Amino acid sequence: MKLIYSRLNNLLIFFLLLSISSVLTSCSNPSGGGSSPTGGSADTVNTSTAVEENGIVTDPVNGIAAGLSLDETMTDENGTVITPGIEWVPGISGQGIRMDSDGEFISLADSDALDLLGEGSVEVWVYPELHTAFAGILHKGVELDFSDEAYSLQYWTSYYPSMILYNETGASKQITASSALSLNEWHHLAASWDDTEFSFYVDGLLIGTEDITDFHPIRNSSGDLIIGSQLPAQYNATYGHLTFNGIIDNVTLYSRALSAEEVGHNYSLYSGL
Repeated sequence: MKLIYSRLNNLLIFFLLLSISSVLTSCSNPSGGGSSPTGGSADTVNTSTAVEENGIVTDPVNGIAAGLSLDETMTDENGTVITPGIEWVPGISGQGIRMDSDGEFISLADSDALDLLGEGSVEVWVYPELHTAFAGILHKGVELDFSDEAYSLQYWTSYYPSMILYNETGASKQITASSALSLNEWHHLAASWDDTEFSFYVDGLLIGTEDITDFHPIRNSSGDLIIGSQLPAQYNATYGHLTFNGIIDNVTLYSRALSAEEVGHNYSLYSGL
């Protein structure tokens, strides 16, 4: 880890934290949805506690376990894998990654920070260009039988976005939206959980909650975090790697549960673009 001293890196972290932290800015009501993959405006955020390595930001004070702006500064090092075919394109803020063929993804090596065993949150902006069955957006786990799966943000049946948590016994808790995401528009997806409640949000709106009082802990998976697919290898000839088709930007994992107000605020930072 190294402190962000250079002007270039400060700008990178500045734009990333605008969408992943609502701790130091006032909340506002969400509005509207996106319409095209272009950059956005921002408010000022204190980033003095942020540390970055290879495009991955951590900010313990604000509970950020891993924040990825997914700019082209990322490289294949320190356990990060960027598959051939990944394309850097304009994102919701700066650049994002575009997948248009099966087997394209970025993976982060397993670490304690990515486990989110007791409480946590995941947050991401997506711009779907084509719906593909059971496409993975964020997936912790690599086994083809899903035996090491800890959490998964993905498409479910009828391409409905869904968030799934797994515990050490293999039991699951799942919340699924009632409709598919509209194509060629930006959408904000977020999920949070603590000792008692699991919540899922689409475009700043609460989709549902689940009681997880007797569910913990979340499975302590040794699998990598896969961004843009469910698996690093083909599941089968029909479904391939279960790859998302479109653009992903501003992926953030938190070591704490975001409140509904924080999710709504983070959505409002870029809604309407």
